[in-house]
Amino acid sequence: MGIGMSRTVTLSSGEEMICRTVDDPDDDIVPRLMKLLGHKGGLWQYHFDEWRAGNVKRLTTRFYVGAIGDELVGNIMVVSFRGVGLMGHVFTNPKHRRKGICDELMDYHMDDWKERDGTALFLNTGYGSAPFRIYERHGYIPVASRSGSMWWSPTLTELDEVFERLYSDLDRVETSGLHWQHWPSLNIFTQLQSEEIVRNVTYGLFGASASEGTFLDIRHDAAAKTTQVRALETREGHVCALATLAPERRWGR
Repeated sequence: MGIGMSRTVTLSSGEEMICRTVDDPDDDIVPRLMKLLGHKGGLWQYHFDEWRAGNVKRLTTRFYVGAIGDELVGNIMVVSFRGVGLMGHVFTNPKHRRKGICDELMDYHMDDWKERDGTALFLNTGYGSAPFRIYERHGYIPVASRSGSMWWSPTLTELDEVFERLYSDLDRVETSGLHWQHWPSLNIFTQLQSEEIVRNVTYGLFGASASEGTFLDIRHDAAAKTTQVRALETREGHVCALATLAPERRWGR
């Protein structure tokens, strides 16, 4: 299967589903895709809007969609930059559940990630939940004991190998704003295990924790000029430090 090419699968119901990728905001299928994901609101919609406006620079946003006839019935999204990515927005139309749609799209996005020579994908869900069990069955592993944050790599077997690949060379780093391409690496960076407890009070980062949604929160506030943010990035463009200056939320904005 080549990148961007479709595949046809037979579901447990006997229906045929076409799986295909969508990474062009001008693709004719995008309005239907946004309708399928219409339950995603707030900051998730902020990313969709910025992607459709062409403002998401350097970050690859790719949707893996399933269609039965002309109807979109399922989706998985991966955002990625230079070998690391975030997987999310896993959704199946309720009237088409229990047909194996999610399993097919899981296989589809993982096959594509292998073909793209990706290093690792990360996701965040509830520990022990039904989605957790699906992801675990397909090879995703918790980043820590009883954690709902998970990772998968087609080539690496230890999480420390991912950290080492991203952060082995810190001899030369540069200051930067927080840009869209930093989304996957910030989520990894904030999950590094250490004795530090308080990482960012305003945005609720304490200890090793996922920052998938936090990135969107900070990015949105920075664009609205209610927060000042600076990052350090490696030569490869991955986040290795973050600082924010913002009104203290516990006493209002």
